[in-house]
Amino acid sequence: MDSLKEIVKIISRKRLDKIELIDDNMVSYEDTLFSKLYLAIKDDIIANDTEAIKYLYGEVNTKSHQSYRRLKSRLKTRIFNTLYFLDLNQTNIQSSFQKVLFEQNKAVQTINILRRNGAMKAYISTIKNNFQTAINYHLYDIAKFYAFELAKYYAMSGKHKLFKANRELYEDFFLKEQAIQNATLTYYQIQFYVHHSNEKKNDNDKSILLKDLIVELKGFRDQAFSYETEYLYLRSKLFLYEHTGYLDDILTTCQQITELSTQKLFQQPVWQGVATLYRAKALLSMGRYEEGLEGLRIDISLFNEGGLNWFTAQEYLLKLSMHQLNSAASETLVNEITRNKSYKSMPDHYKQRMAIYKVYLLLMKDELELKSNTRLKLARLYNDTPYYVNDKTGFYLSIRFLDMIEALRSGQLDTFYDQCLMVKRYSHKYILQNNTQREYWFINMLSSIESLKFKKKSILNKNQAMYERLKSNTDGLLTNDYEILPYQFIWEIVLRYL
Repeated sequence: MDSLKEIVKIISRKRLDKIELIDDNMVSYEDTLFSKLYLAIKDDIIANDTEAIKYLYGEVNTKSHQSYRRLKSRLKTRIFNTLYFLDLNQTNIQSSFQKVLFEQNKAVQTINILRRNGAMKAYISTIKNNFQTAINYHLYDIAKFYAFELAKYYAMSGKHKLFKANRELYEDFFLKEQAIQNATLTYYQIQFYVHHSNEKKNDNDKSILLKDLIVELKGFRDQAFSYETEYLYLRSKLFLYEHTGYLDDILTTCQQITELSTQKLFQQPVWQGVATLYRAKALLSMGRYEEGLEGLRIDISLFNEGGLNWFTAQEYLLKLSMHQLNSAASETLVNEITRNKSYKSMPDHYKQRMAIYKVYLLLMKDELELKSNTRLKLARLYNDTPYYVNDKTGFYLSIRFLDMIEALRSGQLDTFYDQCLMVKRYSHKYILQNNTQREYWFINMLSSIESLKFKKKSILNKNQAMYERLKSNTDGLLTNDYEILPYQFIWEIVLRYL
């Protein structure tokens, strides 16, 4: 009761009636500019400040600008106040860990308010109620704060043993927090190197650097366990295995991430989703299409429909179906993706990839049904995919393969030869990594066609062994995103028109 009395007295000294919060029911019945602005933002009626001013005041001028700035500031203050009182147990956030983390951070802020207002019993009671939860979830920065405050309190209370115990806890949590921060920074160094570094290194150098950084991260991770650093360590291993193409290791690491993020005390659907996508990519490369499809159909619920990761998962379903040469399922998936209400708001490069998939789907249907009279309309594809036509990412290669196939289907051997030279120049400049070995082999197979003067039997004999390696993938090579149809199937199409 004493701690409760302290809290009530703090509140009673403040202007309780002046605390502004957002209340949907209250706002919906208020006929004010304030409620009008809030509801317009909530219902997506306005997109920017200019539209908001016109909507609220009818015209844009100096006076309306000033009034709007004051109104927007009031709304922002009220929203920030409301954020502090959110109860994540009443939201759709699926991660128990995120809820605990939110509540623990909120407890820290509450403790600081109580401490600054002299409510010692209340803030010590709050620490004791939350301390074990912070330890259980390995939240060392918060546990460090709790131990620090308790050590001060017990020193002032003359309880030396408790002071000493909490000081030791503080020092232990301090070191663990440092280890976790260092692990996190090493992870982001890996991220930078994988996605943004412009350093010119060969594949072996890159693999060595990644391995060294992962060893460094593991050293920090071994000093202090936390859910996040364990995930960062496993996620970094996926970067390495994706670069080197270790398919079995990808599957093993995905299973470890799934086990980490589905514990009783800790559930993290976002991490499960990452494991799901990597697992699908590995199974695609292994030719275990049905297993990949089944797993993705089960785990699709991990992704919010219409979100970027949901569309990525749908793309993997499509890719698995196309590598399975299931044209009906592939067509159904293309329609589900492109007709989703959120598809229009997706990034342009994703929508342009779908345009490439559609042309490959048309090609697959034609060839499986042994038709040859459908033009692929590549000129339209160029117009629809400026991001990939003008950029040197892998999907550029997907488009060029379509060029070559269409040239053969049309009997334009000179055009095929020109396209072949273009692809060879591209491969010498861009296809230099360990994880593009399938592309390297396939381009060599295509290049042999002209040198063997389009003689089908010679071409077939020379490339049969390489064709079998592509088909079986006994080398365990990773199938890249831009191998939309299996290269061995495309090779079969090429042979058909020689």
